[in-house]
Amino acid sequence: MRWENFRRSILVGLLLSLGVAGFGQDLFDYSNSKKYADYLFEAGRYEEAATEYDRVVYLNATDTAAWQNLLISMQYLELYQESVARLKSIKTISTSTIQFGRIHTYALFSSYQFEAISEVLTSYSFPTADIVFLNSASFALAGNWVNAEQETEKLSDAPYLVQQMHDISMEAQNRNRKSPFLAGALSTVVPGMGKIYTGRWKDGLFSLLLITTTGYQAYRIISEKGIDRPGAWIFGGLALGFYTGNIYGSVKSAKVYNEFEEKKYEDRVQYLLDIYYGR
Repeated sequence: MRWENFRRSILVGLLLSLGVAGFGQDLFDYSNSKKYADYLFEAGRYEEAATEYDRVVYLNATDTAAWQNLLISMQYLELYQESVARLKSIKTISTSTIQFGRIHTYALFSSYQFEAISEVLTSYSFPTADIVFLNSASFALAGNWVNAEQETEKLSDAPYLVQQMHDISMEAQNRNRKSPFLAGALSTVVPGMGKIYTGRWKDGLFSLLLITTTGYQAYRIISEKGIDRPGAWIFGGLALGFYTGNIYGSVKSAKVYNEFEEKKYEDRVQYLLDIYYGR
């Protein structure tokens, strides 16, 4: 109840300060709805802002700024597909400007539709440098670092973001990779060696110690008491299980290593996109 009263007092105070407290004034007309929607948007209350902007564009379907803030509010709420559908439904104003293009491409990046980026860029009035940057970023995030690099080389005098995309693409192609096959082969020959190869020294040494200990126990029991002793089967089974599990773990470790390295470069690309979109 207190919160509702507080919100109501803020709204009333805002409207009074804007000089709209006249006797016959409609508090929900276009002008006041726009002011309140802008206030909510600036305050980061995007769900309420989206509702108010819906009212604004209903009252004035030619308000370009209201349309843009409505779509951005929806995207802050992670309604990416819905924002694109709403953008495509706008008929009262031109939506071919770079501002709407940034809104559209941001939704595609955020919903991981990287292949669709290049298809929509030509629908908007993007400068060449923006097209090159966004195309390169979409190739990179799709894992195609070669195409990302080639895209950045289309400009001889590239701006900062394109230069950074070029450097990241080159580094990503030359990064250190671990072979899952080699990791498994190493652990087949020397237990734990595959994990050591992928940088997991502690896990590798622990695997080596565990497998050699259980294997030695099985060997000792067999050599001293025979293979028919329960302990021989127990320790032998444990050693075999640890051995095969270690090989599988080494292969998986190499894949995780590669995914982690890939993620580092993807994060750098995402950082450049955050700079570009200013969000």
